[in-house]
Amino acid sequence: MSANPAHSPSGDTLADAGMLAELTAFLHREARLLDTGNVEGWLSLLTDDVHYFMPAQPAVYSRNLKNRSVGDKLAFYDDDLDMIKRRIARMIHPTAWSEDPPTRVIHQISNIEAFNTATDGTWRVLSVAVVFRSRNEADQDTLWARREDLVRRVDGELKLAKRHVTLAHNVLLGKNLNVFI
Repeated sequence: MSANPAHSPSGDTLADAGMLAELTAFLHREARLLDTGNVEGWLSLLTDDVHYFMPAQPAVYSRNLKNRSVGDKLAFYDDDLDMIKRRIARMIHPTAWSEDPPTRVIHQISNIEAFNTATDGTWRVLSVAVVFRSRNEADQDTLWARREDLVRRVDGELKLAKRHVTLAHNVLLGKNLNVFI
């Protein structure tokens, strides 16, 4: 069986160039909203049934890859919309020491691929995210991740329905994780 570049590993077909451009613009807008601290604007891009998942990435020897179920149980984020709103409320609260002074964040989104799904108005979108964050004089982190999103059109607008973030890091060395990737 030969690999067809017009199909994803799940068999979904590539979205056309116009849809890819629209989905790319959506991801870039999302990054800008997060970078500028516009959390209300970012929340408006999420569906009511959103699921935001970022499992831990334990170091596993090749011989044990089949038994790698721990990543499904340990997660930095395993959130629905209510939990995301609670996280944001904590981040922007005046007593949140981790955000005073505020973290400066830059998202770089690349390697975007978009696939049609079996459901009309829903696309599977793959991307790579690099997130740089800086706080105070010496606190800096760069996070690298692959993302798999489910983006759905709701009332004519694109919305994020599901995000699965796979970090390239086994261990996060930062003092906190106060950023969405």
